[in-house]
Amino acid sequence: MRTINRYNLFNSKAFTAAELLIGTLICFFIIAGTWGVYEMGLIWWYEQVPMIETQRIARSALSLIINGQYDATAGTDTMAGVNYSRRNGIVGATAYAIVGGNRINFALEPDAIGTTPRSFLLGVDAGTGQNIVQYIDSVGATHDLASTLGITSLQFVALSANIVRVTATVTQAQSLNRPNITASYSDTVYLRND
Repeated sequence: MRTINRYNLFNSKAFTAAELLIGTLICFFIIAGTWGVYEMGLIWWYEQVPMIETQRIARSALSLIINGQYDATAGTDTMAGVNYSRRNGIVGATAYAIVGGNRINFALEPDAIGTTPRSFLLGVDAGTGQNIVQYIDSVGATHDLASTLGITSLQFVALSANIVRVTATVTQAQSLNRPNITASYSDTVYLRND
């Protein structure tokens, strides 16, 4: 019979049951902690996505209305011998008229063709049936501003002869295997036309 001493016990080639149990528990706690962090991140993501999207749509709508996009029908400016297309936003408007609270008709600085009347309004997208900001250029063609799809409300209010308040509101709901989350965001800018 052979005597087992301390030296042989610690130099054995296998794990004891106690060592395996402790190792398994440590792995379990690491996996459980990782899963918990993943679940917290997933819940945060599902809660934040509607708010992020509502803010993006409202800010995009206001940015496109104020600054516009480059538009060949808006005329050109020449600087250092180079022609540049003008933007079609109301920041360069020389006159405006608010129609029904959700449409603004305005004219940009006259170009070689003459005055350039145009409009921004709250319309409906033909493909999805959702609200969208639409732009009507000087030749009467309607353009959907795709980044504003899903906008809930667009309001133009004349506060005085030369000050306009523009408010864009978006409300969205999301329920992807989670409780319904509704986010609403409204952004307002004041424009002064001198």
